[in-house]
Amino acid sequence: MAGIGKFFVEVGSKFDKKGMDKARAAINGIAKAALAMGAVFAGAMAYATKKAIDLEETTSKFNVVFRGVTKDANAMAAVLVKSYGVSTQESKMFLSGMQDLLVPMGMNRKAAAAMANEVVKLSVDVGSFNNMPTEQVMRDIQSAFNGMPLPMRKYGVNITQNRIQQEALNMGLIKTGEELTVITKAQAVFSLIQKDSSDAQGDFIRTSEGLANQLKIVKARFDDLVVGVGVKFLPIVKDYVKLINDNVVPRIKEWIDESGNIETVIKKVVAIVKFVTVATFAFAKTIGFAIDAVNVANETFTSWGMRINQAKMALSGNIGMAKLFGKMAVFHSKRAKEGFDKLT
Repeated sequence: MAGIGKFFVEVGSKFDKKGMDKARAAINGIAKAALAMGAVFAGAMAYATKKAIDLEETTSKFNVVFRGVTKDANAMAAVLVKSYGVSTQESKMFLSGMQDLLVPMGMNRKAAAAMANEVVKLSVDVGSFNNMPTEQVMRDIQSAFNGMPLPMRKYGVNITQNRIQQEALNMGLIKTGEELTVITKAQAVFSLIQKDSSDAQGDFIRTSEGLANQLKIVKARFDDLVVGVGVKFLPIVKDYVKLINDNVVPRIKEWIDESGNIETVIKKVVAIVKFVTVATFAFAKTIGFAIDAVNVANETFTSWGMRINQAKMALSGNIGMAKLFGKMAVFHSKRAKEGFDKLT
């Protein structure tokens, strides 16, 4: 006890009470700032990782639907990113979505890829011309390909069955009296869309210096930047998830099977959390009482108005409380560790 008291007296002699209060406030401020920064950082990393996962999933589909023409498809995606204000993930999502529609209709992959590329470019231009999201225009064109052309009317594109039939004849896709196939109909529909939207074609590049399209470009570049960060964290996340799947989940299941009562398992988990919480609280209180002890020691040697007996009692009390909460912190930390050891 004498050694601890001497320590606090020596520390207290170097600071006045106001200084210690400022120190406490500064430490609290740093702690809060650290927590806030940690939360922001964690949130940012989670967002970046999610974006990277989205790109990984999109790329997986992209490679499947463009198999055999992947090199050409990647070149198309690169041009879209460079000149059409879309992110890497968006370019691959738009292209693969259209490819996945055209190939099952009966179009070969190379021809489908070329058409998918033209559809995406036109969607960007029509969206720019009409101040609509590219994704929305893509959905409306896909609806037209599937026999639901009404959504295209808001862009000035009027598709009727008679026009489709005539356009297919004009393009040499069918002969008089022949029925349209799914793929020839889609080709005729797209030709009509191109004709009716001629004013919109090339609009994105023409107006790329405007604020609306500059914002689209900035967003796309930022998305690619975020994905680049997230890609760095993917291996860590994958290892963590694998650890959970391979070790933690099976161990919890075994634990449940062994206990035979889910309520018992929940109680054990709650108890562990309780030990951790109490231990954290106790450590904080230990620091708090230690600072109070320093304040008392300082008061003793800097203020003649405090009686020596009162000072000794206050100092002993704060040091005693610090020791008490310190023991409590250690005890609950050990209990928490024991609980985790049993769980894992």
